[in-house]
Amino acid sequence: MLDREFSEAIKALAIELGLEESEVLETIREAFITSYKARFDKENLEVEIIPEERRLKFYLRKKVVDKVVDSLEEILLNNAEKIKRGVKIGDIVNVEMGSDEIANLFGRTGIQKCFKIMRKMLKESELDNIYNEYLKLRGEIISGVLERGRKHRRSSEEEETLIVNLDKVEGRLPPEEQLPRDKRRVGDKLRFYVKDVIKERRKVVLILSRREPEFVEKLFEQEVPEIEEGIIEILGIVREPGDRTKLLVRSTRENFDPVGFCVGVRGVRIQAVTRELDGEKIDVIKYSDKIPELIRNAISPSDVSKLYLNSAEKMAIAIVPDDQISSAIGKEGQNVRLASELIGWNVEVKGEKEFEELLQTNPEYKKKIEELYRPEEQIEMEEEKKVEEIQKKIQAVKKPVVESEEEETDIGIEETSIDQLPDVPEHLIKKLKDAGFDTIESIVDMSEEELMQIPGIGKKGAEIIKKSLEENVMVIEE
Repeated sequence: MLDREFSEAIKALAIELGLEESEVLETIREAFITSYKARFDKENLEVEIIPEERRLKFYLRKKVVDKVVDSLEEILLNNAEKIKRGVKIGDIVNVEMGSDEIANLFGRTGIQKCFKIMRKMLKESELDNIYNEYLKLRGEIISGVLERGRKHRRSSEEEETLIVNLDKVEGRLPPEEQLPRDKRRVGDKLRFYVKDVIKERRKVVLILSRREPEFVEKLFEQEVPEIEEGIIEILGIVREPGDRTKLLVRSTRENFDPVGFCVGVRGVRIQAVTRELDGEKIDVIKYSDKIPELIRNAISPSDVSKLYLNSAEKMAIAIVPDDQISSAIGKEGQNVRLASELIGWNVEVKGEKEFEELLQTNPEYKKKIEELYRPEEQIEMEEEKKVEEIQKKIQAVKKPVVESEEEETDIGIEETSIDQLPDVPEHLIKKLKDAGFDTIESIVDMSEEELMQIPGIGKKGAEIIKKSLEENVMVIEE
Protein backbone atom coordinates (compact mmCIF):
# COMPACT_ATOMS: atom_id res chain seq x y z
CA MET A 1 0.00 0.00 0.00
CA LEU A 2 2.98 2.28 -0.33
CA ASP A 3 3.09 2.54 -4.09
CA ARG A 4 2.44 5.65 -6.09
CA GLU A 5 -0.45 4.07 -7.97
CA PHE A 6 -2.47 3.75 -4.78
CA SER A 7 -1.87 7.42 -3.98
CA GLU A 8 -2.99 8.53 -7.44
CA ALA A 9 -6.02 6.24 -7.26
CA ILE A 10 -7.11 7.93 -4.01
CA LYS A 11 -6.77 11.35 -5.60
CA ALA A 12 -8.73 10.35 -8.71
CA LEU A 13 -11.49 8.70 -6.68
CA ALA A 14 -11.91 11.78 -4.51
CA ILE A 15 -12.31 13.98 -7.59
CA GLU A 16 -14.73 11.56 -9.24
CA LEU A 17 -17.05 11.37 -6.24
CA GLY A 18 -16.65 14.96 -5.11
CA LEU A 19 -15.25 13.93 -1.72
CA GLU A 20 -12.28 14.97 0.37
CA GLU A 21 -9.25 12.68 0.10
CA SER A 22 -9.45 12.15 3.86
CA GLU A 23 -13.00 10.82 3.44
CA VAL A 24 -11.84 8.37 0.78
CA LEU A 25 -8.94 7.14 2.93
CA GLU A 26 -11.20 6.74 5.96
CA THR A 27 -13.70 4.74 3.91
CA ILE A 28 -10.95 2.47 2.57
CA ARG A 29 -9.69 1.95 6.11
CA GLU A 30 -13.16 0.95 7.30
CA ALA A 31 -13.65 -1.32 4.27
CA PHE A 32 -10.46 -3.31 5.00
CA ILE A 33 -11.37 -3.66 8.68
CA THR A 34 -14.92 -4.78 7.77
CA SER A 35 -13.63 -7.27 5.20
CA TYR A 36 -11.02 -8.68 7.61
CA LYS A 37 -13.59 -9.19 10.34
CA ALA A 38 -16.00 -10.90 7.93
CA ARG A 39 -13.23 -13.17 6.53
CA PHE A 40 -11.52 -14.22 9.76
CA ASP A 41 -14.07 -13.33 12.46
CA LYS A 42 -11.38 -11.35 14.29
CA GLU A 43 -11.09 -7.72 15.42
CA ASN A 44 -7.35 -7.26 15.84
CA LEU A 45 -6.63 -5.42 12.57
CA GLU A 46 -5.68 -1.74 12.85
CA VAL A 47 -5.29 0.54 9.85
CA GLU A 48 -3.56 3.90 10.24
CA ILE A 49 -4.11 6.76 7.77
CA ILE A 50 -1.08 8.73 6.57
CA PRO A 51 -2.96 11.65 4.91
CA GLU A 52 0.06 13.60 3.60
CA GLU A 53 1.23 10.51 1.67
CA ARG A 54 -2.25 9.28 0.72
CA ARG A 55 -1.53 5.83 2.10
CA LEU A 56 -2.44 3.39 4.84
CA LYS A 57 -0.41 1.41 7.38
CA PHE A 58 -1.70 -2.01 8.42
CA TYR A 59 -1.07 -3.56 11.86
CA LEU A 60 -2.13 -6.76 13.56
CA ARG A 61 -2.44 -6.60 17.33
CA LYS A 62 -0.77 -9.79 18.58
CA LYS A 63 -0.31 -11.36 21.99
CA VAL A 64 3.23 -12.37 23.02
CA VAL A 65 3.35 -16.15 23.66
CA ASP A 66 5.96 -18.90 24.00
CA LYS A 67 4.12 -21.10 21.49
CA VAL A 68 2.05 -19.80 18.53
CA VAL A 69 -1.31 -21.46 17.92
CA ASP A 70 -2.94 -18.66 15.84
CA SER A 71 -0.48 -16.67 13.76
CA LEU A 72 -3.00 -13.88 13.21
CA GLU A 73 -3.33 -13.15 16.90
CA GLU A 74 -0.10 -14.45 18.47
CA ILE A 75 3.66 -13.81 18.18
CA LEU A 76 6.70 -15.51 19.72
CA LEU A 77 8.62 -13.64 22.41
CA ASN A 78 11.87 -13.44 20.46
CA ASN A 79 10.05 -11.97 17.42
CA ALA A 80 8.15 -9.49 19.61
CA GLU A 81 11.43 -8.27 21.14
CA LYS A 82 12.56 -7.19 17.67
CA ILE A 83 9.55 -4.90 17.52
CA LYS A 84 9.51 -3.61 21.07
CA ARG A 85 12.15 -3.97 23.76
CA GLY A 86 11.28 -5.23 27.19
CA VAL A 87 8.13 -7.09 26.19
CA LYS A 88 7.13 -10.17 28.10
CA ILE A 89 4.73 -13.03 27.76
CA GLY A 90 1.14 -11.81 27.73
CA ASP A 91 1.90 -8.31 26.35
CA ILE A 92 0.23 -6.95 23.19
CA VAL A 93 2.32 -5.58 20.32
CA ASN A 94 1.38 -4.02 16.98
CA VAL A 95 2.97 -5.89 14.08
CA GLU A 96 3.14 -3.84 10.88
CA MET A 97 2.33 -5.67 7.66
CA GLY A 98 4.03 -5.20 4.30
CA SER A 99 2.32 -5.13 0.91
CA ASP A 100 2.99 -8.81 0.22
CA GLU A 101 1.66 -9.81 3.63
CA ILE A 102 -1.52 -7.79 3.01
CA ALA A 103 -1.95 -9.42 -0.38
CA ASN A 104 -1.44 -12.87 1.12
CA LEU A 105 -3.76 -12.10 4.04
CA PHE A 106 -6.72 -10.97 1.96
CA GLY A 107 -6.01 -12.77 -1.29
CA ARG A 108 -7.03 -11.48 -4.70
CA THR A 109 -10.71 -12.22 -4.13
CA GLY A 110 -10.60 -10.67 -0.67
CA ILE A 111 -9.06 -7.43 -1.89
CA GLN A 112 -11.62 -7.19 -4.71
CA LYS A 113 -14.40 -7.73 -2.16
CA CYS A 114 -12.81 -5.11 0.06
CA PHE A 115 -12.78 -2.55 -2.74
CA LYS A 116 -16.38 -3.43 -3.57
CA ILE A 117 -17.33 -2.64 0.02
CA MET A 118 -15.26 0.55 -0.18
CA ARG A 119 -16.99 1.77 -3.35
CA LYS A 120 -20.42 1.10 -1.84
CA MET A 121 -19.49 3.04 1.29
CA LEU A 122 -18.11 5.90 -0.79
CA LYS A 123 -21.29 6.04 -2.86
CA GLU A 124 -23.33 6.26 0.34
CA SER A 125 -21.06 9.04 1.58
CA GLU A 126 -21.43 10.85 -1.73
CA LEU A 127 -25.22 10.47 -1.50
CA ASP A 128 -25.21 11.94 2.02
CA ASN A 129 -23.17 14.93 0.83
CA ILE A 130 -25.53 15.58 -2.08
CA TYR A 131 -28.57 15.22 0.20
CA ASN A 132 -27.17 17.72 2.71
CA GLU A 133 -26.26 20.11 -0.11
CA TYR A 134 -29.78 20.15 -1.56
CA LEU A 135 -31.52 20.05 1.81
CA LYS A 136 -30.51 23.72 2.17
CA LEU A 137 -32.66 24.50 -0.89
CA ARG A 138 -35.91 23.32 0.69
CA GLY A 139 -38.30 26.26 0.61
CA GLU A 140 -36.33 27.97 -2.16
CA ILE A 141 -36.63 28.26 -5.95
CA ILE A 142 -34.56 26.15 -8.32
CA SER A 143 -34.32 26.07 -12.13
CA GLY A 144 -34.32 22.85 -14.10
CA VAL A 145 -34.88 21.32 -17.54
CA LEU A 146 -37.71 18.90 -18.27
CA GLU A 147 -36.34 15.45 -19.04
CA ARG A 148 -39.69 13.80 -19.51
CA GLY A 149 -42.58 16.06 -20.34
CA ARG A 150 -46.26 15.36 -20.62
CA LYS A 151 -47.24 13.36 -23.68
CA HIS A 152 -50.31 14.04 -25.80
CA ARG A 153 -53.09 11.81 -24.52
CA ARG A 154 -56.78 11.70 -23.84
CA SER A 155 -58.02 13.82 -20.96
CA SER A 156 -59.50 10.75 -19.29
CA GLU A 157 -56.05 9.27 -18.76
CA GLU A 158 -54.28 9.71 -15.47
CA GLU A 159 -51.93 12.69 -15.08
CA GLU A 160 -48.24 11.87 -14.87
CA THR A 161 -45.33 13.18 -12.85
CA LEU A 162 -42.99 15.45 -14.77
CA ILE A 163 -39.28 14.60 -14.42
CA VAL A 164 -36.81 17.49 -14.13
CA ASN A 165 -33.04 17.39 -14.61
CA LEU A 166 -31.38 19.25 -11.73
CA ASP A 167 -27.74 18.36 -12.38
CA LYS A 168 -26.79 16.03 -9.51
CA VAL A 169 -30.32 15.07 -8.51
CA GLU A 170 -33.68 14.22 -9.98
CA GLY A 171 -36.64 16.56 -9.66
CA ARG A 172 -40.22 15.34 -9.64
CA LEU A 173 -43.25 17.52 -10.27
CA PRO A 174 -46.27 15.43 -9.20
CA PRO A 175 -49.64 16.04 -10.89
CA GLU A 176 -51.05 17.71 -7.75
CA GLU A 177 -48.16 20.24 -7.78
CA GLN A 178 -48.54 21.20 -11.45
CA LEU A 179 -50.36 24.22 -12.83
CA PRO A 180 -53.37 23.51 -15.07
CA ARG A 181 -51.43 24.71 -18.10
CA ASP A 182 -48.12 22.96 -17.28
CA LYS A 183 -48.17 21.03 -20.56
CA ARG A 184 -44.49 21.36 -21.31
CA ARG A 185 -42.06 19.73 -23.69
CA VAL A 186 -38.76 17.98 -23.12
CA GLY A 187 -36.00 20.61 -22.96
CA ASP A 188 -38.18 23.40 -21.53
CA LYS A 189 -36.45 25.28 -18.70
CA LEU A 190 -38.66 26.24 -15.76
CA ARG A 191 -38.44 27.45 -12.19
CA PHE A 192 -39.80 25.36 -9.32
CA TYR A 193 -40.41 25.62 -5.59
CA VAL A 194 -38.51 22.95 -3.64
CA LYS A 195 -41.18 21.43 -1.42
CA ASP A 196 -39.15 18.53 -0.05
CA VAL A 197 -35.83 16.68 -0.39
CA ILE A 198 -35.80 12.90 0.00
CA LYS A 199 -33.07 10.29 -0.16
CA GLU A 200 -33.86 7.10 -2.02
CA ARG A 201 -31.71 3.97 -2.30
CA ARG A 202 -29.30 5.25 -4.92
CA LYS A 203 -30.23 8.88 -5.51
CA VAL A 204 -31.50 12.13 -4.05
CA VAL A 205 -34.90 13.34 -5.26
CA LEU A 206 -36.41 16.82 -4.99
CA ILE A 207 -40.20 17.04 -4.74
CA LEU A 208 -41.11 20.17 -6.67
CA SER A 209 -44.17 22.40 -6.78
CA ARG A 210 -45.56 25.21 -8.91
CA ARG A 211 -48.81 25.51 -6.93
CA GLU A 212 -47.56 26.57 -3.49
CA PRO A 213 -48.27 30.23 -2.56
CA GLU A 214 -44.63 30.46 -1.46
CA PHE A 215 -43.63 29.83 -5.09
CA VAL A 216 -45.14 33.17 -6.13
CA GLU A 217 -43.55 34.86 -3.12
CA LYS A 218 -40.09 33.55 -4.06
CA LEU A 219 -40.57 34.61 -7.69
CA PHE A 220 -41.28 38.17 -6.54
CA GLU A 221 -38.19 38.07 -4.31
CA GLN A 222 -36.12 37.23 -7.40
CA GLU A 223 -37.70 39.93 -9.56
CA VAL A 224 -37.96 42.73 -6.96
CA PRO A 225 -34.60 43.57 -5.28
CA GLU A 226 -36.34 45.86 -2.78
CA ILE A 227 -37.92 42.80 -1.12
CA GLU A 228 -34.53 41.21 -0.45
CA GLU A 229 -33.23 44.58 0.78
CA GLY A 230 -36.07 44.75 3.31
CA ILE A 231 -37.59 47.92 1.84
CA ILE A 232 -40.71 46.00 0.84
CA GLU A 233 -42.32 43.33 3.04
CA ILE A 234 -44.69 40.61 1.83
CA LEU A 235 -47.28 40.31 4.60
CA GLY A 236 -49.55 37.71 3.06
CA ILE A 237 -50.31 35.75 -0.07
CA VAL A 238 -53.38 33.78 -1.15
CA ARG A 239 -53.69 31.85 -4.36
CA GLU A 240 -55.91 29.75 -6.55
CA PRO A 241 -53.14 28.23 -8.71
CA GLY A 242 -53.41 28.86 -12.40
CA ASP A 243 -56.13 31.51 -12.00
CA ARG A 244 -55.37 34.28 -9.51
CA THR A 245 -53.05 35.37 -6.71
CA LYS A 246 -53.37 38.28 -4.29
CA LEU A 247 -50.18 39.56 -2.66
CA LEU A 248 -50.26 41.91 0.36
CA VAL A 249 -47.25 44.22 0.60
CA ARG A 250 -46.07 47.24 2.55
CA SER A 251 -43.01 49.48 2.60
CA THR A 252 -40.73 49.99 5.58
CA ARG A 253 -39.97 53.50 4.31
CA GLU A 254 -42.19 56.55 4.13
CA ASN A 255 -43.31 57.84 0.72
CA PHE A 256 -42.28 54.58 -0.95
CA ASP A 257 -44.80 52.88 -3.23
CA PRO A 258 -44.48 49.10 -2.67
CA VAL A 259 -47.08 48.23 -5.31
CA GLY A 260 -45.34 50.31 -7.98
CA PHE A 261 -41.98 48.68 -7.33
CA CYS A 262 -43.52 45.19 -7.42
CA VAL A 263 -45.22 45.96 -10.72
CA GLY A 264 -42.12 47.61 -12.18
CA VAL A 265 -41.71 50.13 -15.00
CA ARG A 266 -44.38 49.36 -17.61
CA GLY A 267 -45.21 46.22 -15.64
CA VAL A 268 -41.94 44.50 -16.48
CA ARG A 269 -41.48 42.87 -13.05
CA ILE A 270 -44.98 41.52 -12.57
CA GLN A 271 -45.08 40.35 -16.19
CA ALA A 272 -41.97 38.25 -15.59
CA VAL A 273 -43.75 36.47 -12.72
CA THR A 274 -46.98 36.12 -14.74
CA ARG A 275 -45.10 34.52 -17.65
CA GLU A 276 -43.53 31.97 -15.31
CA LEU A 277 -47.05 31.15 -14.04
CA ASP A 278 -48.52 30.73 -17.54
CA GLY A 279 -50.56 33.93 -17.41
CA GLU A 280 -51.96 33.63 -13.87
CA LYS A 281 -53.48 36.96 -12.80
CA ILE A 282 -51.70 38.68 -9.91
CA ASP A 283 -53.11 41.49 -7.75
CA VAL A 284 -50.54 43.34 -5.64
CA ILE A 285 -52.38 44.86 -2.67
CA LYS A 286 -51.02 47.71 -0.56
CA TYR A 287 -51.33 47.12 3.17
CA SER A 288 -53.04 49.63 5.42
CA ASP A 289 -53.54 49.44 9.16
CA LYS A 290 -56.88 51.17 8.59
CA ILE A 291 -59.34 48.35 7.93
CA PRO A 292 -61.64 50.28 5.57
CA GLU A 293 -58.71 51.25 3.37
CA LEU A 294 -57.35 47.69 3.49
CA ILE A 295 -60.70 46.26 2.38
CA ARG A 296 -60.89 48.75 -0.49
CA ASN A 297 -57.38 47.79 -1.60
CA ALA A 298 -58.11 44.06 -1.36
CA ILE A 299 -61.30 44.32 -3.48
CA SER A 300 -59.42 46.16 -6.23
CA PRO A 301 -59.59 46.73 -9.12
CA SER A 302 -63.24 47.55 -8.29
CA ASP A 303 -64.14 50.77 -6.45
CA VAL A 304 -65.93 50.59 -3.09
CA SER A 305 -68.43 53.40 -2.66
CA LYS A 306 -69.57 52.49 0.85
CA LEU A 307 -68.56 50.17 3.67
CA TYR A 308 -70.43 48.63 6.58
CA LEU A 309 -68.28 47.02 9.26
CA ASN A 310 -68.63 44.62 12.17
CA SER A 311 -65.22 44.85 13.86
CA ALA A 312 -66.02 42.32 16.59
CA GLU A 313 -66.87 39.55 14.11
CA LYS A 314 -64.50 40.84 11.39
CA MET A 315 -67.30 41.08 8.84
CA ALA A 316 -67.82 43.73 6.20
CA ILE A 317 -70.24 44.60 3.43
CA ALA A 318 -68.65 46.43 0.52
CA ILE A 319 -71.01 48.43 -1.71
CA VAL A 320 -69.73 48.87 -5.27
CA PRO A 321 -71.10 50.58 -8.40
CA ASP A 322 -73.50 48.32 -10.28
CA ASP A 323 -71.31 48.20 -13.37
CA GLN A 324 -68.40 46.88 -11.25
CA ILE A 325 -70.19 44.15 -9.32
CA SER A 326 -68.90 41.37 -11.58
CA SER A 327 -65.25 42.35 -11.26
CA ALA A 328 -65.60 42.91 -7.50
CA ILE A 329 -67.02 39.44 -6.92
CA GLY A 330 -64.92 37.80 -9.61
CA LYS A 331 -65.47 34.59 -11.52
CA GLU A 332 -67.42 32.22 -9.25
CA GLY A 333 -66.73 34.61 -6.33
CA GLN A 334 -62.97 34.25 -6.67
CA ASN A 335 -61.95 37.92 -6.20
CA VAL A 336 -63.94 38.57 -3.02
CA ARG A 337 -63.09 35.11 -1.67
CA LEU A 338 -59.34 35.68 -2.04
CA ALA A 339 -59.66 39.24 -0.68
CA SER A 340 -61.41 37.92 2.45
CA GLU A 341 -58.81 35.22 2.96
CA LEU A 342 -55.95 37.70 2.48
CA ILE A 343 -57.06 40.22 5.12
CA GLY A 344 -58.80 37.83 7.53
CA TRP A 345 -62.23 39.45 7.21
CA ASN A 346 -65.43 37.98 5.81
CA VAL A 347 -66.23 40.48 3.07
CA GLU A 348 -69.57 40.47 1.25
CA VAL A 349 -70.04 42.49 -1.95
CA LYS A 350 -73.30 44.16 -2.99
CA GLY A 351 -74.17 46.44 -5.87
CA GLU A 352 -75.50 49.90 -4.99
CA LYS A 353 -78.92 49.29 -6.50
CA GLU A 354 -79.28 45.80 -5.00
CA PHE A 355 -78.30 47.02 -1.53
CA GLU A 356 -80.78 49.92 -1.55
CA GLU A 357 -83.59 47.62 -2.72
CA LEU A 358 -82.84 45.16 0.07
CA LEU A 359 -82.96 47.93 2.69
CA GLN A 360 -86.29 49.20 1.34
CA THR A 361 -88.06 45.91 0.66
CA ASN A 362 -86.61 43.50 3.22
CA PRO A 363 -87.18 44.61 6.84
CA GLU A 364 -85.26 41.64 8.25
CA TYR A 365 -82.19 42.48 6.16
CA LYS A 366 -82.39 46.13 7.19
CA LYS A 367 -82.63 45.10 10.86
CA LYS A 368 -79.64 42.81 10.46
CA ILE A 369 -77.56 45.64 8.97
CA GLU A 370 -78.56 48.06 11.74
CA GLU A 371 -77.84 45.56 14.53
CA LEU A 372 -74.62 43.99 13.26
CA TYR A 373 -72.93 46.65 11.13
CA ARG A 374 -71.96 50.29 11.40
CA PRO A 375 -71.16 52.63 8.52
CA GLU A 376 -67.51 53.46 8.00
CA GLU A 377 -68.11 57.16 8.72
CA GLN A 378 -69.60 56.41 12.14
CA ILE A 379 -66.60 54.27 13.13
CA GLU A 380 -64.17 56.99 12.04
CA MET A 381 -65.99 59.57 14.18
CA GLU A 382 -65.93 57.23 17.19
CA GLU A 383 -62.20 56.61 16.77
CA GLU A 384 -61.47 60.33 16.58
CA LYS A 385 -63.53 60.86 19.73
CA LYS A 386 -61.60 58.11 21.58
CA VAL A 387 -58.28 59.70 20.59
CA GLU A 388 -59.45 63.05 21.93
CA GLU A 389 -60.48 61.42 25.22
CA ILE A 390 -57.11 59.67 25.55
CA GLN A 391 -55.25 62.93 24.87
CA LYS A 392 -57.33 64.66 27.52
CA LYS A 393 -56.43 61.95 30.04
CA ILE A 394 -52.76 62.35 29.22
CA GLN A 395 -52.91 66.13 29.63
CA ALA A 396 -54.71 65.70 32.94
CA VAL A 397 -51.96 63.58 34.49
CA LYS A 398 -49.10 65.79 33.31
CA LYS A 399 -47.63 67.87 36.15
CA PRO A 400 -47.89 71.61 35.73
CA VAL A 401 -44.86 73.82 35.31
CA VAL A 402 -43.61 75.07 38.70
CA GLU A 403 -42.29 78.62 39.03
CA SER A 404 -39.54 79.09 41.60
CA GLU A 405 -40.03 81.79 44.23
CA GLU A 406 -36.36 82.83 44.04
CA GLU A 407 -36.06 83.13 40.26
CA GLU A 408 -38.42 83.26 37.33
CA THR A 409 -37.22 79.96 35.86
CA ASP A 410 -39.73 77.37 34.68
CA ILE A 411 -38.97 73.89 35.88
CA GLY A 412 -41.04 71.28 34.06
CA ILE A 413 -40.92 67.59 33.46
CA GLU A 414 -38.07 66.57 31.12
CA GLU A 415 -39.70 64.61 28.32
CA THR A 416 -38.24 62.17 25.79
CA SER A 417 -39.11 62.18 22.10
CA ILE A 418 -41.21 59.25 20.90
CA ASP A 419 -38.55 58.69 18.22
CA GLN A 420 -36.26 57.28 20.92
CA LEU A 421 -38.60 54.41 21.81
CA PRO A 422 -36.56 51.28 20.89
CA ASP A 423 -37.73 48.39 18.68
CA VAL A 424 -40.84 50.19 17.40
CA PRO A 425 -41.19 50.35 13.58
CA GLU A 426 -41.13 53.74 11.91
CA HIS A 427 -44.70 53.47 10.63
CA LEU A 428 -46.03 52.98 14.20
CA ILE A 429 -44.00 55.98 15.45
CA LYS A 430 -45.60 58.05 12.71
CA LYS A 431 -49.10 56.92 13.72
CA LEU A 432 -48.39 57.96 17.32
CA LYS A 433 -47.15 61.37 16.19
CA ASP A 434 -50.17 61.86 13.88
CA ALA A 435 -52.42 61.28 16.89
CA GLY A 436 -50.51 63.88 18.94
CA PHE A 437 -48.33 61.58 21.04
CA ASP A 438 -44.87 63.07 20.50
CA THR A 439 -43.18 61.91 23.71
CA ILE A 440 -42.67 58.62 25.52
CA GLU A 441 -44.17 60.17 28.66
CA SER A 442 -47.44 60.75 26.82
CA ILE A 443 -48.02 57.01 26.33
CA VAL A 444 -46.06 55.37 29.17
CA ASP A 445 -49.12 54.80 31.37
CA MET A 446 -51.48 53.75 28.58
CA SER A 447 -52.86 50.21 28.55
CA GLU A 448 -52.70 47.97 25.51
CA GLU A 449 -56.42 48.54 24.95
CA GLU A 450 -55.96 52.33 24.99
CA LEU A 451 -53.08 52.08 22.53
CA MET A 452 -55.28 50.01 20.21
CA GLN A 453 -57.75 52.88 20.00
CA ILE A 454 -55.17 55.16 18.36
CA PRO A 455 -55.88 55.18 14.59
CA GLY A 456 -53.52 52.92 12.67
CA ILE A 457 -52.04 51.13 15.70
CA GLY A 458 -54.16 48.00 15.94
CA LYS A 459 -53.69 45.00 18.24
CA LYS A 460 -50.29 43.89 16.93
CA GLY A 461 -48.94 47.45 16.96
CA ALA A 462 -50.18 47.98 20.51
CA GLU A 463 -48.41 44.80 21.62
CA ILE A 464 -45.12 45.97 20.07
CA ILE A 465 -45.33 49.42 21.68
CA LYS A 466 -46.34 48.06 25.09
CA LYS A 467 -43.52 45.52 25.03
CA SER A 468 -40.99 48.26 24.23
CA LEU A 469 -42.29 50.43 27.05
CA GLU A 470 -42.11 47.57 29.57
CA GLU A 471 -38.59 46.53 28.55
CA ASN A 472 -36.99 49.93 28.05
CA VAL A 473 -38.78 52.59 30.10
CA MET A 474 -38.47 52.94 33.86
CA VAL A 475 -41.01 55.17 35.58
CA ILE A 476 -39.58 57.01 38.60
CA GLU A 477 -42.12 58.51 40.98
CA GLU A 478 -41.30 62.15 41.80
